[in-house]
This record gives sequence, structure tokens and C-alpha cells, in this order.
Amino acid sequence: MATEPRTLEQYEKRYAYNTTVDGHGADTATRFACPFCAASGWCVAKILEVEAVLQEEHTCVHCGRSAKCIVARDGGSMNMKLVQTGGDDPPEWLPPPEDQRSKG
Repeated sequence: MATEPRTLEQYEKRYAYNTTVDGHGADTATRFACPFCAASGWCVAKILEVEAVLQEEHTCVHCGRSAKCIVARDGGSMNMKLVQTGGDDPPEWLPPPEDQRSKG
């Protein structure tokens, strides 16, 4: 794999390229790029399982950073927040997710 992106523009281009949707019907899946280095293969979630899968911790095999989503429901709305759970700090130019490493 090429080196990690060095700018937000490089990151956004690589993230868009490496995040894909494939399949059909209930087998439709999103293949998410790493939220830190935009490498492919961070997480795969079928459309009907995306909430549960994103709440699991996933670690990037390229940069070693980990994250998961915290889900909050309020009536008919849902809020998902990405939190970093391990690995090096993100680059300074990338707005970091909330760091949960010391919060359990």
C-alpha cells in the first residue's frame, strides 16, 4: 500500500475510492475504508447489520488504529459517533474522533 495520505484532500480522495457498496437486496454490503488512513478493508457491513457491525471495534491492518461507533437512539432518531479505541493519534490535519482509550 502507498504511504498514508498527507493532506485532507488526499485522505478524502482515497476514502471515497476505498469505500464501496456491492451486492443486491439484503446482501448489499458497504466496505468501509479506514477512518484514519483511508486504506481499504477496515470493515464490511451488510445493510441490515450495519448498526451492529459498526458498534464492534475494528482495527486497520495498515495503520494499526482502532475505532468503533457509539450509537444513541432518541425516539425515531439515531446518532452514531465514531470513537478511536487504539493506535497512534490521527494526523493533525484530520479532525480526530473522540478518544475512548482511557474511558473504557
